[in-house]
Parts: sequence; structure tokens; C-alpha cells
Amino acid sequence: MSDTVRWGILSTAGIAASAFVPSVKQTTRGQLVGVASREASRAEAFAREHEIAQSFGSYEDMIASD
Repeated sequence: MSDTVRWGILSTAGIAASAFVPSVKQTTRGQLVGVASREASRAEAFAREHEIAQSFGSYEDMIASD
């Protein structure tokens, strides 16, 4: 099976950076496609640091996106 699993992160808390991002990047099927935070600037900074394509200033906006 070679389908890609697209992941979005709902939070920029420490565990996302220290555990979740590295784990997804080690997989052959996982792809980090978005990150959301209650503050758009935090989501943008996190996305830049971890090379994630999209950032969102609310959880609802990310959930509503493709």
C-alpha cells in the first residue's frame, strides 16, 4: 500500500515539535501539510521551522480546508 497519509497538527505545543513532527518525517507514507494555532503568527513560525506548507490562525480554518 503506497497511499500518502496527510497530517495536520492542531497546536504548536512542545510535543508537536519534539515528538510528532520527527515521527511523521520518518515515515514513508506520512506528509505534514498544515499546522494550526490560536495565534496565526505562531502557526506561521512553526510551519516555516518545520517546512510545513500551510499554517492557519484557527483550528476551525484548518479543519475546513482541503
